Amino acid sequence: MIKSIIFYKTLFASLIFVSLFSVPFEAVILLSVFIFLLLIVAKKTVLSKSFFEVLAPLILLFLIALSGIFYNNSDFIDFIKDFLYLLKPILFLVVGYLLCKRINDRNSFLILIVNIALVFGVVHIIECLLYIYQTSVFSIHVMRNISGRDNFLELIAIGIIIANLKNKEFKINFLKPIMIVLSISFVLYLSRTMFILLILISLTFSGYLRLSMKGLRYLFLSATGVILFYVYLFSIDIDRASKSPVDNFLYKLKLAPSEIFVSKGDIDIKNHANLWDHWRAYEGNMAINQLNEKGAVAWTFGTGMGALIDLKFNAPLSDDPNGMRYISLIHNGYVFILFKTGILGLILYFLFLISNYFVYKKIKNQDYLISNMIFGITLFYFFTTLVITGIFNLSDPITLVLGGVLFFSTKAAEYSNNKILRSGL
Repeated sequence: MIKSIIFYKTLFASLIFVSLFSVPFEAVILLSVFIFLLLIVAKKTVLSKSFFEVLAPLILLFLIALSGIFYNNSDFIDFIKDFLYLLKPILFLVVGYLLCKRINDRNSFLILIVNIALVFGVVHIIECLLYIYQTSVFSIHVMRNISGRDNFLELIAIGIIIANLKNKEFKINFLKPIMIVLSISFVLYLSRTMFILLILISLTFSGYLRLSMKGLRYLFLSATGVILFYVYLFSIDIDRASKSPVDNFLYKLKLAPSEIFVSKGDIDIKNHANLWDHWRAYEGNMAINQLNEKGAVAWTFGTGMGALIDLKFNAPLSDDPNGMRYISLIHNGYVFILFKTGILGLILYFLFLISNYFVYKKIKNQDYLISNMIFGITLFYFFTTLVITGIFNLSDPITLVLGGVLFFSTKAAEYSNNKILRSGL
C-alpha cells in the first residue's frame, strides 16, 4: 500500500516537474495522457458529481472552440496547437483528481506540494547565484530569462505553510529552512505578479478573505494599501532605463495597469519601448479588432481552434529573424477565450470559476484549509487570466493541484454527509 502511494506521488511530482521545466509542451501532454490512461485502468476511477459540475463548463468551452473546424479554414498545425492548449487544463484537473484519489491522504498531499516547491526553490536560488557569480554586468532581465520569471507552485506552498502555522493541522519537517529557501527564491523572481499573488494567496489560504465582516475588512484594508501604494508610485518619477533592481521593479509595478488596459490609439508600434511597455494591451486590441471585423457570429461563438490573431506587423517574438505576424496565444486570457469561443465561452469560463466557489461554500465548515485553498486558487485564476492566460498558460501546474484539492473537497463533503446520517440514526 505504501509503495503504491509513493508511486502515485511520484507521478504527480513528475507531471509538475515536466510542466515547469523547459520541456516541450507536447511532451507534457503525452505524459499527462499516459498517466490518465494508467489511472483509468486502475480501480476507483469514478469522478464525483460535484467534480464533474466544476469540469462541465470547461468541456463545453472546449467543444465550442472545436466546432470552429466547420467554419474556420485554419492551418492543421495551428488547429492541433489550440486543441492541446484548450485540452490541457481539463486533462490536468482530471489527472490531479484521480492521482489524489489514489494517494487518498490530504496532509500527505499538502506536504508533497511543499516538498516539490522546495526543490524548485533550491534550483532557482542556485541558478541565480551562478548567474551573479559568472556575470560582470548584472541585469535583472537576463537573470530572470536564465533562472525563470515566476513559479506559482512556490506561492501555493508558502500559502499552505502560512495557513498551517495559524491552524497547526499537520507537521512539516524542517519548516524554518524550507520557509527561508522559498522566501529567498520568491524575492529573486522579482515578479510583480508573484508579489500581488503572495498577498492574495496568504490571506485566502489563512481564511482572512472569507465572505464575512472580518473578511471584507481585510479585503478593504488590502485594497486601500494597494491604492495608496499606486498613489505613491504615480507621484514619483522612475527612470525606465535605470540599472537599479529596485527602480526596475517599481517601474514595472507602475506600468502594470496601463500595460493591460491602454487603448490602441495610445500605442506607437514604431516606438519599441512604448510598444513593449503596453504589449498585453496591443495584442488584446488586435484580437478585439478581428472579432469586430468578423461580426456577430464571431462575437457569439468565437473564431474557433486554429484561428490566429493578426498583429499587423512582424513582431520579434521568436527565434525567426523575420519575426511573427500571426499568433495564437496572448497574455490576456479573457480576450483569448473571447477570441476563440466568443461570449458563450467567456460565460462558461466564469461559470467554471463560480462553480469552484460553490464547492468552497459547501465544505467551508468541513475542511477549513481545503475550502480556503479552493477559494484562493479560484481568485488566483481570476487574476492570472487577466495577465498570463490563467488556466491556459502552457506551463501552469496549478490545475493539477486544483484537481487534487477538489478530490479532497469531495472526501470532506462525503465525511460530513455520513456524519449527519449517523447522527440521524
